[in-house]
Amino acid sequence: MKPTGSMLDYALNEIRARIQSGEYPPGTKLTTQEISDSLGISRTPVISAINRLVSLGLVEAIPRRGMVVAKMSPEQVQDVLEVRKMMELYAISGALRTVAAQPEALAELRRMLDGFHGAYEKGDAEAENVEFRFHSKYIELAGNKQLLELYKANWSVAAIFYFFFRTNQPDRHREMTLQHHVQMVDALATGDELLLSSAIQTHVNSCYDLLDLYRAFNSK
Repeated sequence: MKPTGSMLDYALNEIRARIQSGEYPPGTKLTTQEISDSLGISRTPVISAINRLVSLGLVEAIPRRGMVVAKMSPEQVQDVLEVRKMMELYAISGALRTVAAQPEALAELRRMLDGFHGAYEKGDAEAENVEFRFHSKYIELAGNKQLLELYKANWSVAAIFYFFFRTNQPDRHREMTLQHHVQMVDALATGDELLLSSAIQTHVNSCYDLLDLYRAFNSK
């Protein structure tokens, strides 16, 4: 029998993945018994995981309805994107130092780049997963564990929007965002702080392009 901590992490990761993939869309009621049955674990870690997701803003506790997947307003999405950009820009100096001292970190990011095209072919959920892992790895290079945890939490809050973004992203836009990732890796490889800053800002700003479409989707 795994310790409760491991069960909690398992439940948390699985429920969050289902929200990010769109299996549990905004407004979905999360029933602990159904989730625990599907995961093959007891209700206790599932309840703890859902409460954790409430604290992250990914789930809402609504009177007489229970726990439901949160809906994010376009204004909330904009706030999240601004915080994300701020954290990625803050991480620049630390990431450049780490890559200079640990070339294997750069090699890992390059391997992630290779996986982007295959991820898009597998679907939007996999593309979103690769995107999250790439940017989380970049933030990790800054060497600040608290920053990484805050970054992951901020990303989780906007998970529904990011999945919407991937689902509605035109093919030409996908190629453009892939190029942003390439520019980030190239900038890290050459130690070009200005290029890295430009690539980050351009990449995050591209998400704003779909805010009007998301606003229409959110009003349904």
